[in-house]
Amino acid sequence: MSTQLRREFNVRAYGAVGDGTTDDSTEIQAAIDAAEIAGGTVYFPPSANEYMANGLVVNSDFVTLRGEGRTSILKQNANGVMLVLQADHLEVEGLVFDGDNTVRTLSTTLSVEAANFVSIHDCRFLRAVDTHIRVNHSANVGVTELRIFDNTFDDAENSGVRINDPGTGSHSHIWIEHNTFLQSNTNAGGGHGAVFAHSVTDVTKIKYVWVRDNHIAHDAAGDGVAVGFDSGTYIWITDNLIEGRNATSGEGIAITAQHVTITGNNVFGFVATGILIWYDNPATFPVEHILIAHNRCWSNEHGIALRWAHDSAVIANTVVMHNTCFDDTGLNTQNFGVQINQAGGITADTYDNCVIVWNNLEDNGSAALSLGVNAGHGGLLVANNITGFGTSTIVESQAFEFGASLTLGREYGIVNINASSAFTITLPDSTDFNGKSYLIRRDGTEVVTINAGGSDTFSDGDTTKTLDSDSAAIGIFSIGDTEWKIVGTEGTVGGS
Repeated sequence: MSTQLRREFNVRAYGAVGDGTTDDSTEIQAAIDAAEIAGGTVYFPPSANEYMANGLVVNSDFVTLRGEGRTSILKQNANGVMLVLQADHLEVEGLVFDGDNTVRTLSTTLSVEAANFVSIHDCRFLRAVDTHIRVNHSANVGVTELRIFDNTFDDAENSGVRINDPGTGSHSHIWIEHNTFLQSNTNAGGGHGAVFAHSVTDVTKIKYVWVRDNHIAHDAAGDGVAVGFDSGTYIWITDNLIEGRNATSGEGIAITAQHVTITGNNVFGFVATGILIWYDNPATFPVEHILIAHNRCWSNEHGIALRWAHDSAVIANTVVMHNTCFDDTGLNTQNFGVQINQAGGITADTYDNCVIVWNNLEDNGSAALSLGVNAGHGGLLVANNITGFGTSTIVESQAFEFGASLTLGREYGIVNINASSAFTITLPDSTDFNGKSYLIRRDGTEVVTINAGGSDTFSDGDTTKTLDSDSAAIGIFSIGDTEWKIVGTEGTVGGS
């Protein structure tokens, strides 16, 4: 078998001419068929012009398609799919695929279907009418162990790599690494991007996907994202450089999935959010177990956003930590470093184990951190973030933007809050807070005490009583020109 695998089937030996005019589809398919019988490599020798082809299919195992880089070009000459990979242990390397979107319509360059152990590497994909590489099911059989690496994708009207719904099957263990994506989603349609995954049936049908160490220059003139998963479980998006270079809409990373790790990415220049988590209906598309850490987001509309997108949605089991979000003069104005808000018309406002800690949120246009609705209901910890304001006074612009009220729950802590008008702070009446209280300090000397079940409304000019100077401040907010500090009498937020 090893000798057979090394056999080479030159497409010219089967009649392909590669003159940029003649349809070579039949001749190339003949070479593929021969390689499928004997096992081996279909070889595309260098040519001064393109091999014109469409409708090629590999449906037997242990076949390689190989070219010599820029001089081995397959150009699509009809609508449809240029190449379908529908077998196991397949490899495509060193080829240029030209979708010729100047004359084609409704076409895909390469489709991987019901296949296992497939590698696509060191190729160049140009001018796709729809998508460069599409991951599909065939008869509800999905794709597993697919590796897409060291390729260049340039000019896709929709997506660079799109993982489609797997039917009743599943797609798993897909690596998309060390690629360059240029001008994805030039058709400016929603639901597409340089890398995009979509499942309409079940959030768990697309699983174990790595998007790592890619360079993505997003140039879309409309909706769409650079990296998007509107379903999936166990997703890693790490160490990518993601530019909203000429984009006029869309996000850098947009996720509706679970068990997601987003780390080490540089995301900048997007008119919408750098990293967006879209919390959908938990009954059908639960979004939870999200880690966003060690990313740099600058000059987007917002750096990182957590958004309720369904009336039953819960921002659950989400950690945002050790990120740097800032506004860089000369690019887009980044309003907020981290924002939590509701999509239009949504009333959900519930948290469950959401943590925002140790982020550097200096130098954003409007505020370091923004909560557009009540921060109540417990389950949210915001602490130890760097907001760029001094330890004794709040100056320049808002440090933290709030809605009309704030409930201090067992797991809730606040650092650097600014309110433009009076608002109410409430401590829940529950066994967790029996015998506990919060002290609200103004200018280090004046304070109000809130006991379990109590609340108080604060406005500029309020004074009450003196606070023990040994109490450690856990938060700061201001009303007008007056600075306040929140401290816990038990030394920890909510006590325990």
